[in-house]
Amino acid sequence: RPLSAALAPAEAAAREGVPVAPGLALDLRREERTLARDPGMRGVFFADGDVLAAGRTLRQPALARTLASIAAQGPSALYGGDVGLSLVRLLAERGSAMTVEDLAEHTVRLSGTHSAVYDGVDHLSGGDNSQGLYFLQGLRALDMVRSVRGTLDPLGRDAGVVASVLAQAAADRDRFCCDPEWGEAAPAEELLSEPYVRRIAERAMAGTPVELLGQRKASGDTVAVVVTDRDGTWVSLIQSVFHCFGSGVLDPGTGVVLHNRGASFSLDPASPNRLAGGKRPLHTLMPVLVREGGALVGAHGVMGGRAQPQVHTHLALHLAAGASAERAVSAPRWVLGAMEAGVTEGAGTVKAERDVPTAGVRAIEGGGFDVELIDAHDDGVGHGQLVRRAGGADGPRLVAATDPRADGSAVAG
Repeated sequence: RPLSAALAPAEAAAREGVPVAPGLALDLRREERTLARDPGMRGVFFADGDVLAAGRTLRQPALARTLASIAAQGPSALYGGDVGLSLVRLLAERGSAMTVEDLAEHTVRLSGTHSAVYDGVDHLSGGDNSQGLYFLQGLRALDMVRSVRGTLDPLGRDAGVVASVLAQAAADRDRFCCDPEWGEAAPAEELLSEPYVRRIAERAMAGTPVELLGQRKASGDTVAVVVTDRDGTWVSLIQSVFHCFGSGVLDPGTGVVLHNRGASFSLDPASPNRLAGGKRPLHTLMPVLVREGGALVGAHGVMGGRAQPQVHTHLALHLAAGASAERAVSAPRWVLGAMEAGVTEGAGTVKAERDVPTAGVRAIEGGGFDVELIDAHDDGVGHGQLVRRAGGADGPRLVAATDPRADGSAVAG
């Protein structure tokens, strides 16, 4: 169908308003001081001097007009048109060197797909400057661990080994993940090779300490949408402005919240993500599709910034152990480090929900990690959504599940 038809529901929702969801209300309260500093944010997310509470109506008329312009003009409305011009003007006021010509020169590039098999199931994700490659690296290493230890339990005896594998994959991401067009990225074939991932698996099983970088507090602003249809089309879509409310800047002329993906650039001249014009930074978005016997059987999407590979790993391990889709997304969870870019403090700390079994907590601590307990179903351990094709007495059927930590919904029919 045409782009205008696809955008019509979003335009109507922005124009007519939607109730503020509980998760959004929580983030508005958390980030109130940051949002209050920006006139655009105040104009949309505040009423009577305070942030909008859950259930209040959120209207975004400027965003509705922007969506209408894109529906009428296509992407050129942003990439060289009036929408882009408004954004560039706002950025110029903040000291940015971006121009309308920069936007007009934007091109879409399709990245290649890589895969990893865990317990006979093939998981696919992207490469290039996405951290999806490092989820696959960890999964390949865990499959080697599984061949030695049997079915892995990330909430029990195997939690420490799983944490070590995930920590090593995260360290590789921070060392190597960058824009491959700049010729500084480690080859995906090497990072996914059997000898390389075997060393990761062996170090984890031997309890070899992992040198970790500290991370800032967890926060994020990501949406995952997963869908399939009767024709066998599978989609995993991830959209994000990165940190919570992105840069904290909303353009009043367009209603667009500006992201802060540039936070993943570095000013270290030795970093593969050192800042440069025309360069793309490491980014955290990583859609995942699942394949069995050569046919797609699942679409997975998670939110969690830098912890996305870990959340995907939890889902994969639970499903491989026989968990239902609903159990896989709702089971107790832990994550290592935090979601945001910015390296400051907290190295080696695992945030574990209070209902993670004691055996799991002890295994993580035995792996050399500190454990910080947080509330059950805390959004600090990310969110997951998935749709799967499952077998049944009456033949294959579709099942969908959404994380109770999120405001999402799941429909299968």
